[in-house]
Amino acid sequence: MKRSLAASTILTGVVLSLTSNAIAQTSQTTPSPQVLESEIRKRDALINSLLKRVDALEKEMHVQPIKRVPNAPQPQAEAIPAPQPSPQTPPPPVTSSPPPEGEEDTVARALENTLVDQGGLLLNPWSQQIVPDFSYAHQSIYQLSFAAPNLLPAGIGNPVTQKLNRNLLEWGLAYRLGLPWDTQLNIRIPVDLDYGSSTFAGTTNVNQNRGGIGDFSLNFQKQVLHEKGAIPDLILNVAYKANTGSTYLATRQVSTFSFATGTGSGFNSLQGGLTALKRQDPLVFLGAFSYTHNFAATIAGANESIGDSYFFRVAAILAASPDTSIRIGWDTTFEQEGSVNGRSVPGSNQQVSFMEFGVGSVLSARWFLDASVNIGLTRDSPDYTFLISFPYRF
Repeated sequence: MKRSLAASTILTGVVLSLTSNAIAQTSQTTPSPQVLESEIRKRDALINSLLKRVDALEKEMHVQPIKRVPNAPQPQAEAIPAPQPSPQTPPPPVTSSPPPEGEEDTVARALENTLVDQGGLLLNPWSQQIVPDFSYAHQSIYQLSFAAPNLLPAGIGNPVTQKLNRNLLEWGLAYRLGLPWDTQLNIRIPVDLDYGSSTFAGTTNVNQNRGGIGDFSLNFQKQVLHEKGAIPDLILNVAYKANTGSTYLATRQVSTFSFATGTGSGFNSLQGGLTALKRQDPLVFLGAFSYTHNFAATIAGANESIGDSYFFRVAAILAASPDTSIRIGWDTTFEQEGSVNGRSVPGSNQQVSFMEFGVGSVLSARWFLDASVNIGLTRDSPDYTFLISFPYRF
C-alpha cells in the first residue's frame, strides 16, 4: 500500500509538471494545433506507462487497479513479473483434537448412576428407571442350646451344640421416577426364597423353608440443600414398608427358632432419614442416617413387636475410569429389644454391621451394572451378602 501511494504521488507530480510546462509554453508562444496534439499524445503515453507500473505494484499489494485514460495510445512498457509464491509454505497450525464425543457424559453417567443407586442423587424430572436386582445372603452360627430329653436320643437333656444355617435369595423389581421440585418416587417389590436349618448335637435336624412375595416398599425423596462450599447436598426421605410377606415366622428375636425363616419382616414400618453428599474430585463422600419405627402385629394370637432401629452409613465412591466407579462403605443397624404382649424380650436387641465393597459400570447408554459384596462384622449379621442390580433408564 505504501508503494502504491508513492507511485500515485509521483504520477500526480508528473501530471502537474507537464501541465505547468504546457501553461508556461502557452504563455510564451502560441503553438500550432499539431504541436499541441503531439504533446498531448506524449503526455498520455507517459501517464499510461506510469499507470502500468502502478497496476503492477497494486497487484503485488492486492489493491484494485486504477482506471486508465480512455482512447489513449498504449506504449510498450517494461513488463514487471508477477510476484511468485514463496517455495517454503508454512505448515498449517496444529490444533489439539477435541475429546471423543460423549466422553464427559459417560463419566457423568457412571458416577451419576452409582449415586442414584446409593440414594445420594435424584433423577431429573420425569426421568424413569426400571431396576431388576438379585441378592444372596448366608448366615451360620454355632452355639450351645438346651433341648428337651424327648427330642434327643438316650434322653439327653444337657446343653448341646447347635448349628444354625440360613440362606436367603431375593429377586426384586424397583421403579424410580424423577419429579419436579427436586423430588423422586421409588417403589420396590421383592420375591424371596428363605431356607433355614438347625442341627442339635449333630443328630437332630430341623428345617424351615419359605418362599413367595416379600415386603412391598414405597419411598419418597426430597433434596433440600445443594452443595456449595462447605455445604453438602442433603436429601430427606420417608419410606413405608408393608407387611406383604408370605409368612409370620420372620421375627427371630421373639421366635423359638433362632432362624425364623420368612419372606418379610412380619411388621409394617415407617422410616425417616437423610443422606448427605460431598464431592472432592475424583472422590464422593456419602453419609446416611435413618430411624425406623416398627408397628406391632398379632402373631399366633400374641401381640408382638420388634424394636425400633437406628441405621448409620458412611461410604466413599471413586470415579476409577470414565465407565466405572468403585466404593467402600460401612453400614450398621442398632435394633432395640422386641416385646410380646407388652413385655420386652431380653436379649432380642441386635447389632447388624457390614463392610461393603462395590463397583458400578456403564454397560450402554441406558443400562448400568451395580454389584457389591457385604461382609458381616457382628454375630447378628449375615456372614456375607452378594447384591447385583441392572438399572435401565428411559
